[in-house]
Amino acid sequence: MRRFVLPMVIPAVAIAWGCDKRERPPHQESPSGAADPVSPERIARILGKDAAAFVVPEEPPPNAGDLKGDLERFTTLDACVAERTAAVDPVVGDALLGIGYDTFVRDACRVLDATKARDARRCAPIEASSLRLRCEAFVAMAAGAPDACPPDVAGDRTRGRDATCVAIAARDGRLCAGETPAKRGACEALASGDEKKCDEADRRTCARSASRWKTMLAGASASPAPALPAAKGTLTLHGAEGTADPPQAVTDLSIEVERGIVLTRELGQVRWRVGSLQELGSVPHSVSPGARPRIGFELSLLRDAPGDAKVERLELDIPGGITIVAPSVRSSLKAHVTKLEKRRGGEAHFVVEGTVGSTPRTYAVHVEVTTFVRDL
Repeated sequence: MRRFVLPMVIPAVAIAWGCDKRERPPHQESPSGAADPVSPERIARILGKDAAAFVVPEEPPPNAGDLKGDLERFTTLDACVAERTAAVDPVVGDALLGIGYDTFVRDACRVLDATKARDARRCAPIEASSLRLRCEAFVAMAAGAPDACPPDVAGDRTRGRDATCVAIAARDGRLCAGETPAKRGACEALASGDEKKCDEADRRTCARSASRWKTMLAGASASPAPALPAAKGTLTLHGAEGTADPPQAVTDLSIEVERGIVLTRELGQVRWRVGSLQELGSVPHSVSPGARPRIGFELSLLRDAPGDAKVERLELDIPGGITIVAPSVRSSLKAHVTKLEKRRGGEAHFVVEGTVGSTPRTYAVHVEVTTFVRDL
């Protein structure tokens, strides 16, 4: 994907278009009938400049090689370091010494060492935290051990493990649905070995990863499984106890539940979150009148579904008001779980309803969600 450097370009374009309308280039449309997008070429044409001035050149990705072959050739850590150090270009060596990463080559070889041994403990000495997490993910993916994947967010187990690592380690490409939209294509390409699934925004890096892992994962995919349940949800709000209805009565929660839910166990309970909880506590938080209604909550279930669940926490944003936080305010919210398959890819369906708030801001809430279990 091209990255563009556009300092002062938009004001300059406005001046160029506004000073003399007679010089404005004729309007052109794409074959689909839509106007041309704002591109470096279009801006350069307007300003009479070379389009190359607005494009930051990108380096080609490193050679993908073959991870399986590299693991088979690996003998010892010292031998790997000696071989790779001898091959480092002096210019690249200067840069590595300049940033003070004296053990870069050794740490790179530790990834091979840990992956071949299927031992994540060998990743621990790696100096760079991002490379150390990558090493742990390599070990888990190579070993087919999703429970060994590193956390998605360090220190927050409620967010689950790295979604791409879980999908590859579980040999279940369906679980790529648990990735963020920006990373989902790369996960699917890695799981299938099909570079065509890469998103245009990350095609070069994505294609390299898919190529590097292709022989490593060949034949490792599990038997085809049914499609994941379609993730969907709605939030319905009405005023209660004399409170006026909010401007938007129904809100689509597909974005909040499209990545699935993460089940965690605490004191015999199974807990999971939907949406984001901003840990507001007792701190008042004003909601913009033009904002979208937002809800985030955490449920806990003592036994298997179907069954009633407890609403442990809830945050509700009504545009133009103050965020409502339960249990800090009065709440009669109850949850009922009609289905919860406690396995990755399992279906979950539940309803939350009741009233929350106090006069003059009390609302009747109804939430209905169908989604899947992303991680345990």
